[in-house]
Amino acid sequence: MSIKKVLDLSITLHRPVVGYSVVPHPTRYMPMISKYKPALPDWAAVCLLLRRLAAMFYDGLLLTGLLFVASVPVTVLHGGAIAGGSIGFRLYVLAIIFIYLGWQWTHGGQTLGMKAWRLRAVSDNHAPLDWRLSALRFLAALLSTAAAGLGYVWLLFDRDRLTWHDRVSGTRLVNSD
Repeated sequence: MSIKKVLDLSITLHRPVVGYSVVPHPTRYMPMISKYKPALPDWAAVCLLLRRLAAMFYDGLLLTGLLFVASVPVTVLHGGAIAGGSIGFRLYVLAIIFIYLGWQWTHGGQTLGMKAWRLRAVSDNHAPLDWRLSALRFLAALLSTAAAGLGYVWLLFDRDRLTWHDRVSGTRLVNSD
């Protein structure tokens, strides 16, 4: 089976399991299942993880350029190179990353990478994210990443296919088709 077919098959993230009723949902993003059981086979969960990682890679490329541009004024004001262990500069970089992600999540629910991979961040009740949920999602994602990426790998074992930061922040990624 080709990679394109596998990724196309993984786009339907949540299908109702036979014998479980589908609750009407307020938006077009995804039906809610009355009793949560994993609706994805294992290979589809792996594809879901790969889609998330691919979206993160795209956003990482964009953020590299953004951080390069954002560091120019700081370097000029500092009068040269900034020490590698500068806590202030690290916090500045984290703030720039959060502003980029938070703005994208609160204005449409998608970053550029998420648009390319047809993913959208929504709250558990499928409402758009606000700044509070975005901040919570961002901080929890830092922890997911700091734990050697285990927060992301967790979706392979989670019954609802959520990562640590999805669980902590009360958000999830859904298809944006």
